[in-house]
Amino acid sequence: MIRRCYGRQGTKSIIVNAKRASAKAQSEVPASAKISAKAVHTALTNAQSRSLDQASAKIPLKTRFLDPKRAVLTLCLGLCLAVSSCAPDRAATSPPKAAKPKASLTNSVAPPSISIAAAPSQAAPNPAEARLTHAKAAIEKAIVPAYAEKILLAIDKDRAGFLDLLAKVEAERSTDPDRFLRVDKSGLPLSEAFVPADLLPLDRTRLSRSKDGMVLRKAAIDALESMDDAARKEGLTLLVSSAYRTYAYQARIFARNVQELGEAAARRESAEPGRSQHQLGTAVDFGSIDDSFAETKASAWLSANATRFGFSLSYPKGLETLSGYRWESWHYRWIGPAAAKLENRFFEGLQHNLMLFLERYFAAARLDS
Repeated sequence: MIRRCYGRQGTKSIIVNAKRASAKAQSEVPASAKISAKAVHTALTNAQSRSLDQASAKIPLKTRFLDPKRAVLTLCLGLCLAVSSCAPDRAATSPPKAAKPKASLTNSVAPPSISIAAAPSQAAPNPAEARLTHAKAAIEKAIVPAYAEKILLAIDKDRAGFLDLLAKVEAERSTDPDRFLRVDKSGLPLSEAFVPADLLPLDRTRLSRSKDGMVLRKAAIDALESMDDAARKEGLTLLVSSAYRTYAYQARIFARNVQELGEAAARRESAEPGRSQHQLGTAVDFGSIDDSFAETKASAWLSANATRFGFSLSYPKGLETLSGYRWESWHYRWIGPAAAKLENRFFEGLQHNLMLFLERYFAAARLDS
């Protein structure tokens, strides 16, 4: 057919040029495209000795055309496709293009999608750590630095022990807040109307007493009797010489001391009314109520054992500048076993510092609640 259109020489020229293009394509196309290029090359080689109509039948076309003109066009198209396959396969290396979204029939525009990153999850605060932080802040604010530094070091060495005792004190204070009132020269004084509700007479107990008519709070009596029993088992007698005092009674004692000793000396020896721990109904004076008591076995026994029963020495030796009073070896205050252990283990055995801490700690807790 092509011969009739272009002649023998023209047909030959077309085939030769096609073979050259096919050969060039053969060396450049990827392996996946060489099968089709080779098939075209082979078909064109056979076309030199056969009719073009027969050669076209060798080309792997999916459709066989009966019309000769359409067959020629198909052959030319195959040649072009074979040559174009020499170019790199962009479709294989390029990511497929995303299909364009079809326009909405209602011409409505969807609102832009906003991605909101989830807020990073925060761990729930540890109650124990919060209490420890709160306690340390109270210590730093309430206690002078020289003592506060040592207290904080002791706490860091045994945080669990500190928090355990503090929790017990908190529980006891929830039902008995008066037990932990700070009563000293610088704190708020007790009012004249302050009288504990559970005072009981010591006359009905087995305790040794220097006089009749003394009273104490029930919890303090129970602890005192337990301590007295333990001392008796070791052959010792704990003589109770002073217990609860009313506001008015303390006023008379202080006035007498001022008259006898002068005001400056009286302030070292006794408290003004409203500032005496005896008004709390939990303070006890033992023995002779003077310095000679420090030399007795009873004093030594109390120093070693009072903490076990919840009693604390209020005015230690050599710490008058801290407590406000000179050493009173005979004056003990009942604060409960947990608070007494807390004082000894973490507050260097100083009741004054413990009370400063508890006052600040609980006051801050009220403000936070």
